[in-house]
Amino acid sequence: MDPEQNRGPNVLRGTCGGRGQVHHSQGFFTLSSTCPTCRGAGKVISDPCDTCHGHGVTEEVKTVSVKVPPGVDDGTRLRIRAEGEAGRKGGPRGDLYVFLHVQASDVFQRDGADLHLKFDLPFVQAALGCEVEIPTLGEPVKIVVKPGTQFGDTHVLRGEGIPRINRGGKGDIIVHFAITIPTKLTEKQRDALEEYAKVSDIPHKEASFFERLKEKII
Repeated sequence: MDPEQNRGPNVLRGTCGGRGQVHHSQGFFTLSSTCPTCRGAGKVISDPCDTCHGHGVTEEVKTVSVKVPPGVDDGTRLRIRAEGEAGRKGGPRGDLYVFLHVQASDVFQRDGADLHLKFDLPFVQAALGCEVEIPTLGEPVKIVVKPGTQFGDTHVLRGEGIPRINRGGKGDIIVHFAITIPTKLTEKQRDALEEYAKVSDIPHKEASFFERLKEKII
């Protein structure tokens, strides 16, 4: 073995003599390139261990607990310090980046910190007014539906939405009312509505009362 290459136990200087680069002369020019033996490290492990194979690092699978702040949205990136790859030559570890995917809700439609909710309201309750229970992210909230509520009218629940990141407070829940009309009636129900049509002077012989009511609502 060339004594110039002997650098210590199991360590060789390689082709570059420990510089990590080799030089080639071409006429008046001298070109430098990465050493093909040590690949720029300046040394070569002649007898690498069976675990790391001379790289100095090993791969392992690790479970990391991540605290997700309230109000995150789809695509939010969380940075976990010092949980990434090991640094070169004993340097500090890098960071781990976690990208979040927020599953869509079957109840609400999100718009930033606000939530939109479609609420089906029977036409009798819309006409007479009532009290209904609205789902929220916590406990349900009771609201009063005013008489004469129309299709598309809204009711806003302030501060019942999603927390605003870095701003404080919460968004709102916007309730959108959809008036529902029954497709089947009992004889008693039909008689009652026919009587309502008469006293309200609503024509209902050429077209059914429900068809006209539906056209008026829509």
